[in-house]
Amino acid sequence: MSGIRQGIFKPFDSTDPEARPALPPYDLDMVLPVKKEFGIPQVIFPHSSHTMWLDCRNCHPTIFAPKRGANPITMHGVLEGQYCAKCHGLVAFRLYDCFRCHSK
Repeated sequence: MSGIRQGIFKPFDSTDPEARPALPPYDLDMVLPVKKEFGIPQVIFPHSSHTMWLDCRNCHPTIFAPKRGANPITMHGVLEGQYCAKCHGLVAFRLYDCFRCHSK
């Protein structure tokens, strides 16, 4: 993400030449609670670092329903390739860098 912030590179908004221009990054950090018995920090999901180079439609509504409480995300699901793992572990940082997400 730092390469984008520094202007070193700019990803294409779309491969479709007729596509509308991308919206500016959506600056909303979401706190995703974690059960206390797991003893690991809560997850901070930064929309801004994702929408800096992805369109909302990359994730919504296919991977995540855009409604509070509609996505029962579990580590089991993530490790099975659901939710965040649709990209993380493939085109983004690996799934086992726990504190990249569990940071609050």
